[in-house]
Amino acid sequence: MQYAVIRRNLKDVTLAAAITGAIVLTLPLLATIAVVVRPIVALGIALVMVLVCIACGLSTRFRVWLDEHDSTEITYRGLHFRTDTRLSLNHCWVREGASYSIGADDLIQAALGPVTSVDLPAVGLKIRQGDPLFRLRSRTRTLEVRSPITGTVAASNDALQDTPGLVNEHPYTAGWIVRLTPDTGRVDSGRLLKGRPARAWFNREVDHFCLSLPKRFDTASEAGAVTSVPADTVHLWIDDSSWRRLASAMFSGQPRHDSTSYS
Repeated sequence: MQYAVIRRNLKDVTLAAAITGAIVLTLPLLATIAVVVRPIVALGIALVMVLVCIACGLSTRFRVWLDEHDSTEITYRGLHFRTDTRLSLNHCWVREGASYSIGADDLIQAALGPVTSVDLPAVGLKIRQGDPLFRLRSRTRTLEVRSPITGTVAASNDALQDTPGLVNEHPYTAGWIVRLTPDTGRVDSGRLLKGRPARAWFNREVDHFCLSLPKRFDTASEAGAVTSVPADTVHLWIDDSSWRRLASAMFSGQPRHDSTSYS
């Protein structure tokens, strides 16, 4: 909490410094305009600039935009997305590095429920894009996740053997599952989403997931629509047959139409 407060204060100071710097840097320009043209024009420009800076500082939408671009984790309807990762259509996340870390995103773990075991690939195994990469198990449910990229298994997260719940608790960090080293040094990232397209796609997927849930829901609004997903209990609202349809339609990686229903 203390770190968050310090981060927030630093962001406010940075914003104020940027606005002050912009004003200071334009003073010579305003002085030139005042000499060459008319003082009243320079005064008008200065007033407009001050008003724009004040409006930006007070604007809720501007601060939301600033928060989204400053934060590495964004929450949408109770589920989380990391901006430092790429997303595949089967809800794997990929983080670039010397090797490429891969895991299951927050929507997978929420829908599956408490992960009780993880089947990991052997180090040194060559994997092609679309090959089975790992399996997640939760009670009677199993999800086979296919690889979003081609490469050789450089490491598996052995901590998941003793603590598979890390996939639920920290899906983007300690709950990473596999690291792959591309055979060519680079990966084909054409099917991976990043930045604004990734956020927009993840939000749409969460919307579709919410539409598939029962209308009578603990966090439902008065209109009956699910407004937020309690990630630790939402799996209880998905029966086994609905889970199979959900896994096939949403977590298979196959493109689908927005009208697809999982319920």
